Amino acid sequence: MSDKPVKTKGPSPDIHFAFRSLKSLELVKALPTPTTPQADFQVYSGEARALKYDQEGNNLAYATATNVVVVDAATHQTKITIPHPDVLDLSLSPRGNFVITWQRTSKNEDGSAKENLFVYEVLSGKAVARFIQKGYGQWEPQWTWDEGFMARMVTNEVHVYDKQKLVSGAKSTSFKLHIDGLGDFSLSPGRSSYIAAFLPEKKGAPAAVRLYSVPNFKSPIATKSFYKADKVQMTWNELGTSLLVLTQTEVDKTGKSYYGESNLYYLAVAGNFDCRVPLDKEGPIHDVVWSPSSKEFAVSYGFMPAKTTIFDHRANVVHSFGELPRNYIRFSPHGRYLLLGGFGNLNGMLDVWDRQSLTKVCTVDGSGSAYCEWMPDGRHILTATLSPRLRVDNGFKLWHSSGVMIHEESHNELYQVAIRPRPVSLFPFRTQGAASPPPKPCASAASRPVASKPAGAYRPPHARNAPEKVGLPSGASTDSKAKNSTKNTKSKLPPGAAPVEVVAKPAVDPEIAQKRVRALQKKLKQINALVEKVANGEKLDADQVSKINQKADVLQELESLSIGNKA
Repeated sequence: MSDKPVKTKGPSPDIHFAFRSLKSLELVKALPTPTTPQADFQVYSGEARALKYDQEGNNLAYATATNVVVVDAATHQTKITIPHPDVLDLSLSPRGNFVITWQRTSKNEDGSAKENLFVYEVLSGKAVARFIQKGYGQWEPQWTWDEGFMARMVTNEVHVYDKQKLVSGAKSTSFKLHIDGLGDFSLSPGRSSYIAAFLPEKKGAPAAVRLYSVPNFKSPIATKSFYKADKVQMTWNELGTSLLVLTQTEVDKTGKSYYGESNLYYLAVAGNFDCRVPLDKEGPIHDVVWSPSSKEFAVSYGFMPAKTTIFDHRANVVHSFGELPRNYIRFSPHGRYLLLGGFGNLNGMLDVWDRQSLTKVCTVDGSGSAYCEWMPDGRHILTATLSPRLRVDNGFKLWHSSGVMIHEESHNELYQVAIRPRPVSLFPFRTQGAASPPPKPCASAASRPVASKPAGAYRPPHARNAPEKVGLPSGASTDSKAKNSTKNTKSKLPPGAAPVEVVAKPAVDPEIAQKRVRALQKKLKQINALVEKVANGEKLDADQVSKINQKADVLQELESLSIGNKA
């Protein structure tokens, strides 16, 4: 566990996050005392189209309809404004020295494609590289931890660029990794750099992930082959020494799931160990995360209620949390706490577990949340309800890890929130937990009225006017169930934390559910057609991109309705 106290002088530094809504972009000082907006930051009045911090929290970049702006994340002063209209997405290199922009493809007068991916040096504002990048799905270049190299994928190749050559204006690649049929790649974090390359199944041959050491691309240092893999999600540990590969097919041939089939594989870059991670429940894999220690990882998997299990660095089971309606996992920055959440079609409940004692600290109601992350201090959690996931009751909430909500604000059409990254060493972890703080409503929150009606469990549109039906297990009475629940909750909460009541999820009429299933299947077919268009290099409008982004929600609702019909 990486929870050893680190000696620092003076109080812990302030923690900030930024958000963009329909009409503004603002900064919030979340801790130690929530304050918004920040007096030393000139709030942008208008719709910002993208918002990103770099990995070290040095710079904040955002795009307007006409410009790209880079702000010093510490002083909140504008570093540079780059005239660049129509940017739809952007990113920053790990240390914030480069800002990368992407916009829809268009054509020159002669019919040739215009360059639509730009790499700007923040110091000078100069465009050091320009590329044609048709697809949005894999547009973002990847960088080594020290920004020494930038990598991007083209047809059957990964091109690696030396930073010094980019700055000097040389666009030529320094290294090329050529693999026929290359489907995806991932560049590792850590002091040593590795590239994981994915090859989909082809003509009966199995899919594979190959690991290469940068820049030695002559032969892979490790290879893992497997079937049932149309696409993969590759997740490195923080040290860049181990890789988890989540494989997935578009269709489950057994007919058990709308998600397709999924499996999880483990590879060590040393080439001395690989395996299929043993998951003891059928169904989709919902989430996979590494601990900050890089020595263990957690997986949420199986048909709902899903299982959540911690594995060590050799894929041995360390601890299982049992079956819960949860599909989201996050370790706190120190690795001391584990957050288990149920989002999408689930009711938004969040459990905080102590990783050392493996006891539950609290359960809080995060209904409607589309965003949930730990603050850098490892003691607070930020949740947010965002558009277009939900277009009502948008806003954010700040929670203490004991379950106490200390700040809340509502905003009209809140699109994005982003926490400023900070080194964990700035926030020494106290071995003895502090008492829960009292709720701290602030003036700015009062000026923005929050809906008095609780959001409750998520209900699909077709069932929102239907009467709620709450069922109990056989032999259990309402009074005894409530009494036992309250007793168990109180015994696990730290002093000063109030228990949170969990509301049972309402049932859905079977006939209505079947109609909804057919409608969702039709929508999923349309989404898959759009995904195929993107794969073929076709450009999509904003509405079509928004539809693709709804795929996960559609799949989760289908899965929930399928389980409900079987129950």
